[in-house]
Amino acid sequence: IPSFGKRFDVIIAKDILEHVQEPEKVMKKISLLLKDEGDFFLSVPSEQSLLIWDDYTHKRGFSPRALYELLTDHGFFIVSIGKDRSLFHPLKKPIQYLSLLLFKKLTS
Repeated sequence: IPSFGKRFDVIIAKDILEHVQEPEKVMKKISLLLKDEGDFFLSVPSEQSLLIWDDYTHKRGFSPRALYELLTDHGFFIVSIGKDRSLFHPLKKPIQYLSLLLFKKLTS
């Protein structure tokens, strides 16, 4: 993730963490790029999703606890968490996503 010396008020990471081998490195970079009072929106597939492995580029799904620990380990606190029910499995079951989670970076 290039930064060019900039820091941002808002960072949105929609469906990227499941594709990387080491999400903690991505979170460290996001933490550096986000301003101290910045907002971070994140969407990742749940580990319980029936379709998580239908995309061969996925490395993992996330449980709420694993995501919570990843974020708090990098200086974020959770403002809200929810599941995205707008996507549907062909059998009419919702794809389970931990979706559009809003996190605020803790100030030092």
